[in-house]
Amino acid sequence: MLINLLSNAIKFSYEKGSIILVAKLIKNEKDEDFIQILVNDHGQGMNTEEKKKLFKLFNSDNTKGNNTKGIGLGLCISKMIVE
Repeated sequence: MLINLLSNAIKFSYEKGSIILVAKLIKNEKDEDFIQILVNDHGQGMNTEEKKKLFKLFNSDNTKGNNTKGIGLGLCISKMIVE
Protein backbone atom coordinates (compact mmCIF):
# COMPACT_ATOMS: atom_id res chain seq x y z
CA MET A 1 0.00 0.00 0.00
CA LEU A 2 2.79 2.40 0.88
CA ILE A 3 4.52 1.78 -2.45
CA ASN A 4 1.24 2.42 -4.27
CA LEU A 5 0.63 5.69 -2.39
CA LEU A 6 4.17 6.91 -3.02
CA SER A 7 4.07 5.81 -6.64
CA ASN A 8 0.91 7.84 -7.22
CA ALA A 9 2.41 10.85 -5.46
CA ILE A 10 5.55 10.63 -7.61
CA LYS A 11 3.54 10.09 -10.78
CA PHE A 12 1.44 13.22 -10.25
CA SER A 13 4.21 15.41 -8.77
CA TYR A 14 6.90 14.45 -11.25
CA GLU A 15 7.29 17.74 -13.10
CA LYS A 16 6.75 20.03 -10.14
CA GLY A 17 5.81 19.84 -6.51
CA SER A 18 7.02 17.97 -3.48
CA ILE A 19 6.09 14.82 -1.59
CA ILE A 20 5.94 14.41 2.17
CA LEU A 21 5.82 10.99 3.88
CA VAL A 22 4.99 10.82 7.58
CA ALA A 23 4.74 7.64 9.67
CA LYS A 24 3.42 7.86 13.23
CA LEU A 25 3.17 5.21 15.93
CA ILE A 26 -0.29 5.47 17.47
CA LYS A 27 -1.51 3.72 20.64
CA ASN A 28 -5.23 3.29 21.15
CA GLU A 29 -7.14 3.02 24.41
CA LYS A 30 -6.55 -0.77 24.50
CA ASP A 31 -2.78 -0.10 24.42
CA GLU A 32 -2.56 -1.53 20.90
CA ASP A 33 -0.03 -0.10 18.47
CA PHE A 34 -0.89 1.13 15.00
CA ILE A 35 1.16 2.87 12.35
CA GLN A 36 -0.48 5.83 10.67
CA ILE A 37 0.96 6.61 7.24
CA LEU A 38 0.38 9.99 5.59
CA VAL A 39 1.45 10.77 2.03
CA ASN A 40 1.00 14.37 0.94
CA ASP A 41 1.97 15.61 -2.48
CA HIS A 42 1.86 19.07 -3.96
CA GLY A 43 1.37 18.00 -7.56
CA GLN A 44 -1.28 19.02 -10.06
CA GLY A 45 -4.24 18.58 -7.70
CA MET A 46 -7.77 17.26 -8.22
CA ASN A 47 -11.18 18.77 -8.57
CA THR A 48 -14.14 17.69 -6.43
CA GLU A 49 -15.44 15.17 -8.98
CA GLU A 50 -12.04 13.49 -9.24
CA LYS A 51 -11.78 13.25 -5.45
CA LYS A 52 -15.13 11.39 -5.31
CA LYS A 53 -13.62 8.67 -7.54
CA LEU A 54 -10.35 8.42 -5.64
CA PHE A 55 -10.79 5.02 -3.96
CA LYS A 56 -13.12 3.49 -6.56
CA LEU A 57 -12.32 1.36 -9.60
CA PHE A 58 -11.88 3.47 -12.72
CA ASN A 59 -10.00 3.68 -15.98
CA SER A 60 -7.10 6.11 -16.02
CA ASP A 61 -7.03 8.61 -18.81
CA ASN A 62 -4.84 11.42 -20.00
CA THR A 63 -7.33 14.29 -19.65
CA LYS A 64 -4.99 16.47 -17.59
CA GLY A 65 -2.19 16.17 -20.08
CA ASN A 66 -0.02 13.98 -17.90
CA ASN A 67 1.68 10.85 -19.13
CA THR A 68 0.43 8.58 -16.38
CA LYS A 69 -0.70 5.08 -17.08
CA GLY A 70 -2.67 2.61 -15.07
CA ILE A 71 -6.06 1.05 -14.74
CA GLY A 72 -7.10 2.64 -11.47
CA LEU A 73 -6.90 -0.39 -9.19
CA GLY A 74 -4.14 0.57 -6.73
CA LEU A 75 -6.02 2.89 -4.36
CA CYS A 76 -9.15 0.75 -4.48
CA ILE A 77 -7.19 -2.39 -3.53
CA SER A 78 -5.32 -0.47 -0.81
CA LYS A 79 -8.62 0.69 0.67
CA MET A 80 -9.99 -2.88 0.64
CA ILE A 81 -6.88 -4.15 2.45
CA VAL A 82 -7.15 -1.45 5.12
CA GLU A 83 -10.85 -2.10 5.68
